[in-house]
Amino acid sequence: MRVLVRGMSSDVTEKMLRDKVEPHAKVVSVEIVREGDAQHPWALLDLDVDLLTGWKLVHHFDRQYFAGGITRWHVPAHQS
Repeated sequence: MRVLVRGMSSDVTEKMLRDKVEPHAKVVSVEIVREGDAQHPWALLDLDVDLLTGWKLVHHFDRQYFAGGITRWHVPAHQS
């Protein structure tokens, strides 16, 4: 399942995101996108979870302070 995360500062790393999520779900990959606004990157996480578990994780993490800001977690409508 893919999850979109935004609201982080420019010093966020893939390891920081992995460390945050891995106690709750297996992280397949993390991609941080800095193009456009490098001061406010966003990330795309690929998690090895079912849809219901993914939605629960997004709800759990949404609006928490992490990596220099209040993050917003989303489930993109299109899942491959």
